[in-house]
Amino acid sequence: MKSLPVSKSSPAMTLIEILVVIAILVVVVPTLYLSFSKYRANRALETSAEAFADSLRTAHVFSREAKNESAWGVRGEANGSYEIVFGKPADWQVDKRLVLNSPATFENAFFIWFVVGTGAKDKDNSDPGDQSVSLVSPGGRLIRVAVADTGVVEVSNE
Repeated sequence: MKSLPVSKSSPAMTLIEILVVIAILVVVVPTLYLSFSKYRANRALETSAEAFADSLRTAHVFSREAKNESAWGVRGEANGSYEIVFGKPADWQVDKRLVLNSPATFENAFFIWFVVGTGAKDKDNSDPGDQSVSLVSPGGRLIRVAVADTGVVEVSNE
């Protein structure tokens, strides 16, 4: 009687090894995805804060230089859209409409005016009076864009 040939181990993976690899992927991939999503949201918030600060600086310079012989300001909604405006606080026109990078939004609506000729913050017509606007991400991270009485704009991470 002939004996069955003894097979040498083959380089192929066994079913158990494949299942172990799949199990590891099931654990690792969602974690990586969540980390990447959080990173993206944080970067969108930081980029939005810098772009928004640049818009405030633009309005400040335009008001200081009395462009169009008008005061300039920035008006924003809590949903993340904002506008560079000019004219008077009671009668203004939109120069440019902008939107924050998704998913960043403003914590509250605001309206910031700068005085014609000096570029100082118009405290009587600006809202909020506390001199800062907060941008927030869905995860709760907050970045404040502060506007000093002199019109200087600074971004601060919290």
